[in-house]
Amino acid sequence: MNKEEIWSLTSKEFNNKLKIENTPLYWFYKPMLILNVLPKPFLNYEEIKAEKERNKIELVKVNIVKNIIKRYIYRNEKSKIKLRKSPLVLNNKEKILCLTYSNHVTSNQQEIARLHRVIKKIEEDKKIDPFILVGDLLSRKVSEELQSYDHTLYEYSSKEILIQAQSLASLLHQEYQPPNIRLKPELDFLFSKEIIEITINYYLSFKRLLELERIKAVVITGNTGLLDRTLIAAAENLKIPIILVHHGNPGTIPIEIKGKLCVKGSEYAHNALESGFPTEDLVLTGDVNLDQLLEYQKPIEKELIVLATSPIVDDNFLEKEEYLSKIKRYLAEIREVSKKKIVIKLHPRETILHSYKEIVKEFENIEVTQEAGNHFLYSLLNRAKLVIFFGSAIATEAIALNAKVLYIDLFGENNPYIGLYKDDPSVPEVNPDEPIREKIKEILDQKEIIGKEEFIQKYCYKIDGKSTQRVVEVIYDTIEEWKKKY
Repeated sequence: MNKEEIWSLTSKEFNNKLKIENTPLYWFYKPMLILNVLPKPFLNYEEIKAEKERNKIELVKVNIVKNIIKRYIYRNEKSKIKLRKSPLVLNNKEKILCLTYSNHVTSNQQEIARLHRVIKKIEEDKKIDPFILVGDLLSRKVSEELQSYDHTLYEYSSKEILIQAQSLASLLHQEYQPPNIRLKPELDFLFSKEIIEITINYYLSFKRLLELERIKAVVITGNTGLLDRTLIAAAENLKIPIILVHHGNPGTIPIEIKGKLCVKGSEYAHNALESGFPTEDLVLTGDVNLDQLLEYQKPIEKELIVLATSPIVDDNFLEKEEYLSKIKRYLAEIREVSKKKIVIKLHPRETILHSYKEIVKEFENIEVTQEAGNHFLYSLLNRAKLVIFFGSAIATEAIALNAKVLYIDLFGENNPYIGLYKDDPSVPEVNPDEPIREKIKEILDQKEIIGKEEFIQKYCYKIDGKSTQRVVEVIYDTIEEWKKKY
């Protein structure tokens, strides 16, 4: 079963029975089956694609875990609503909603990953106020940290919304019959009464927020999470435009928004168009994060080797033990050819920081960090002689800061990531079981990055300090365009 078959798994009859207002429930959930959001022992995308059959023991295990997780998430969401319960303080100003996540906000709340410069520019222009909404992942345990944010979705829920969500979830769940028997545990979880109720609560709370706060446009950086998609659906219902400032590679799944898509470079634009996104709604803006990068393009000693990891374990692509054994091998091979300090930079979504710290005890001069924020990242990359990565978009920022890169393909033919930099001369590549020491030595001996200028055009469009301005102009123009339409 491929992505297209997963995307269209449910019938028209099924979607008509199970929907929130005009949006089929499956529309909210289908990215989870492709992007490996569901934890083990649910099937990951590669197992779904291979049509893996589960034995009786595996079925018993997944059904037990399914019930535990749905109840945990449900109770956790209720606790978050209770924690944030307070009277709303409203004003009559029109606003632009900017959605970010708690793991994208630095610990001192001075920087917001991906949207920081856009928000600051809107504030400086004083045409319309930005409204920063901090989302929390379903898997994130409730904590007092949630109290520190000015705005979350939870305070926009209400007693009436909670009653409505509970009642409607019961009715919809009664109509549910799994449209695919092989994926029954996964679909049973997604269409459980608990997850349906959370989805409805998100959707109705977003509608309430958008109306009460007089939101005129919504700015997001992703379109795959449950929070993203409930916001997209609520905004579409109220005829409020969405501006997606893309992060990663737009093309992994179809982008289904009513509004504009701001892309970083020509390669990303090509992938978005290939996935069916309309040409007239796509704008080539460059990467807003790279405006800040200009400040770090200074001659400096390249003293580090950076290993930039990805949420391979958290996304269920590899088992933890297998993944960490690979990391250990790569560290050993790096040490064979270089005595430079190694910094392991974790992705914000990774939850195995402690495990990395344990394995580096066997080595000297290695630092492990999960520090967030562009200032830290760009300072780090500017000091890097080499950046080794597993599939994230960090190669773009590294090359722009004149760091050489090495892509380790951990999966070979079964790679779950789109081959974004496949066969690009600026991005040397090694296969999963191939030794990396010789390739590292070869790269370190190169005088310059091969094909750097062509690479920048494909993946960055321009590094001229004006990408933020271009994105903000798209936001303003879209608001005016929609005022004329509606």
